[in-house]
Amino acid sequence: MLSMIDLGAVQNFTSVDIELANNDLHSICEIGIARFRAGNLVETWRALVDPECEYERIYHSDLHGIRTQHTEDAPNFHGVYGVLDRFLDGEVCIYHALNEFDPVCIREASRRYSLPDVTQSASWLSTLHLSREYWPDAASHKLVNLAEMIGHDYQPHNALEDAIACAAVFRALSGVSPVPSIAASGNASDRPRTFRRVAPRKRKSGLKGSEEGRFAGTFIVISGNFAQPWDDRSCFEEHLCTLGFTPRGSISGKTNILVIGEGYGPKKYEQASDRGITIMSESEFLEHINS
Repeated sequence: MLSMIDLGAVQNFTSVDIELANNDLHSICEIGIARFRAGNLVETWRALVDPECEYERIYHSDLHGIRTQHTEDAPNFHGVYGVLDRFLDGEVCIYHALNEFDPVCIREASRRYSLPDVTQSASWLSTLHLSREYWPDAASHKLVNLAEMIGHDYQPHNALEDAIACAAVFRALSGVSPVPSIAASGNASDRPRTFRRVAPRKRKSGLKGSEEGRFAGTFIVISGNFAQPWDDRSCFEEHLCTLGFTPRGSISGKTNILVIGEGYGPKKYEQASDRGITIMSESEFLEHINS
């Protein structure tokens, strides 16, 4: 149980963040690692990885900024496996995601290249789950919002910076100074990015679902915050349009589905419930569209 963990006793740990090229969990294109000893940051590692597959723009490349040209000369997952194994072997590893996202990505990539599963020797803790347990009143449990809450400034969707931000949240949860004390400047592979993610686009109005999509004619309202890669609302709605959904900002007589995420609006929930509109959680909805 989360409440049984003595976070203050965990002084030696490794923070991990993974970025993907597309929705395939094995499509790792960037890895960020931050190793801590006695609570101090002692080593970092950032690696671009050739995912050997196509990049998906809206939910991946536009978020982290990585394109084919950035990884075409990078090693594939097999090429970085040895270094990754060194960092994870026997470690307490922390990450910020639902459903064991980061270790599952590493596991799937290992399976793709017929390599031993390097995640099995490590113990994994999600700061997302921990923050929900220890900080239930936080306005949002997204990493960027928690980092802002504790005063840690960083660039989201940059694997190494995400890993360090995750560690800052973990330290704050442990009751110590959230800002990592940097005892090492990293190695040769830890260099500043020469590219940046696309700035979030303004939400478009008048979106209409594709008539050729599986869910054509279905009107949908989204309320609340969602996990990556669905945390960009405008991109999420554009993707839903390709599936045939027509997104709307408010409940009406045409609404067929209300999807609720973290911090959803109680008024919309009440209106949908009163009208007998189907209400789905984030996980239920994603299962619905993927089934």
